[in-house]
Amino acid sequence: MADKANIVHTFVTKTDIPKYILGRNKYSTEVRKYVDITGYVDEKTSEHIYEGLPVLHSLFEIPSNAIVLSCVVEGAAWAVEEKLSAWGGLHIDYFSFIKYSGFPLSIEYWHGFKESYSLNESMYDEIRSLLKDELSKQTFDRLIKFKLDYDISQMSDFKMNLNEQYFEPFLDLNPSGESFCDVGGYDGATTQNFTKHCPRYDKIYYWEPDPDFMEKSKATLSDIPNVVYITKGASDKNETLRFKIDGNASRIAEDGEVSIEVGKIDDVIKDRISFIKMDIEGNEIAAISGARQTILQNHPKMAICAYHKGDDFVTIPQAIFHIREDYDIYMRHYTQGICETVMFFVPKSKISPVAKINPQLLNI
Repeated sequence: MADKANIVHTFVTKTDIPKYILGRNKYSTEVRKYVDITGYVDEKTSEHIYEGLPVLHSLFEIPSNAIVLSCVVEGAAWAVEEKLSAWGGLHIDYFSFIKYSGFPLSIEYWHGFKESYSLNESMYDEIRSLLKDELSKQTFDRLIKFKLDYDISQMSDFKMNLNEQYFEPFLDLNPSGESFCDVGGYDGATTQNFTKHCPRYDKIYYWEPDPDFMEKSKATLSDIPNVVYITKGASDKNETLRFKIDGNASRIAEDGEVSIEVGKIDDVIKDRISFIKMDIEGNEIAAISGARQTILQNHPKMAICAYHKGDDFVTIPQAIFHIREDYDIYMRHYTQGICETVMFFVPKSKISPVAKINPQLLNI
């Protein structure tokens, strides 16, 4: 197969060959600003026309002289790459397209990463040194290389493993007595999973700012007792903000369609909390700040999503260590694309020495 740079060049410049996009999303929309395409490939739809272009339902419907650009980015990106390789025709992934096309394309979640890494490489090295196990270090290395080189092969060792997200053995969750704070509940699936791991829990605090998602969550969780529902977003102050509705990627944004209330975890939760999970599309740092007293007093286990902003790998540990340093850090990645990286903060035992944190880490 031709090298990726040549395939991208051909896809961009040649007008006499069929060009198809696999995946219909915001990334494919961006590509169409710069390249005229022949159609789409989507095996999961019965539609035959999308945005005025034909939709093919199988790779084997694609003409033999065509090029396929995969715009599958967020989840099963590597699985799609393997499928296209097995198909055998010319194809390219979106990451290589960004790298070689010269078009002003980007990945929102990666904004600022290269600048952050260039300016603070020693800080990234420091974070890596603090990671507790070898799998965390390997995960960190692969994700760094993925973001620096736009090399999709860095995803080859990862699996789609969303069912295990947030609930790793090293958390040592107790079937009895845990109190859970689910920040960014969305559809209730994480809270349901928590109850399977901790069936005799004490209480659940369920945070979801969108009223519609909250009502659906209440229906989903109707058989689960001792749940406190908080129709707010978690942040570092009490205020009203704009909120963009985008399914499981809904987030605080200036151009949001609706208004939501946000508040500090410290102001809402006065009981003991043993486990905090956060997946709030880039507002994690503010939410951690608003949970300062909760973290100080309870020393909870924490699972914090670390992929929404380009500098999350350093700023999230920085935010935690500003509050208290006696945590071990683990990292796991649960897809074959850009989404669902989680940093875990596990309380050190009382007999374990507190890690010596480089003072620079607290003052990036």
